[in-house]
Amino acid sequence: MVLQDCFLRYRESAEFIIVSDFDEIFVPLIGASLKDEFSFWKNLKPMASAFLYPRSPASAITGSSIQTFNFFDTLYSIRVDTTALKLPTKAVYNSQYAETVWIHWPGIAKTNAYVIPDGEGLCLHLKYHYTDGKQASVPTGDLLPDHVKKTLLRRGPIVNYTRAAFNVPNLPSAPFQYAGIIYNSFLNFAKLLEGQYYPVGICPTPTVCDFPTINMTCTIAVRSYRTQCVPEKNMCFSIPINPSASMITKQNGCALDNFMV
Repeated sequence: MVLQDCFLRYRESAEFIIVSDFDEIFVPLIGASLKDEFSFWKNLKPMASAFLYPRSPASAITGSSIQTFNFFDTLYSIRVDTTALKLPTKAVYNSQYAETVWIHWPGIAKTNAYVIPDGEGLCLHLKYHYTDGKQASVPTGDLLPDHVKKTLLRRGPIVNYTRAAFNVPNLPSAPFQYAGIIYNSFLNFAKLLEGQYYPVGICPTPTVCDFPTINMTCTIAVRSYRTQCVPEKNMCFSIPINPSASMITKQNGCALDNFMV
């Protein structure tokens, strides 16, 4: 519902909309930017509701906190496992023809989606190996080509935590290591499943993790919905109760369970 709400709000102002996770990176292989590449595929298939990128498993070494994170080192450590099977696709939506969105492909669409041919698009699903000054072992694989690194470096974010902490009073002096907690939570969840694939109805997200209290103010927008169904059409709709969202501020950080009511 959240993804659909976002899509409907921005489809009139965005030519392309991506539903993606933080551990996934779209790497442009055509042109100098992702906009160039998406425009190339749209010119080739102008009526496609989405462009589906098969994901390649990859690994990277990175720091577990903002102070130890280095964008350049992380980028140059990425290795792509070209021998592994491709993972389910991620979609770049053509907002003109997609009607509903999901995390992997369109739900309702006016036209069919187009699958990017193998080798002509690159979407990485990264597994991060966290290290703080120690050498971490990473599975072998192919390094990113030099021209790809240069493209990412040209558009890469540079994080200066000292400067950010000076400008953002509520930023903790010692950033909380969410990554490690989420990883351990998923690991424990996987043990419960005993190696089986997630059964229907179970979705391991950060909401199943227990986050210690962190002294940081966080403000988010919250909207309430009501459900209205049309039985004869076998359809139900989630309709906002109020046109505008309510802003809620909490003092214990941005963990999702902090805002659940």
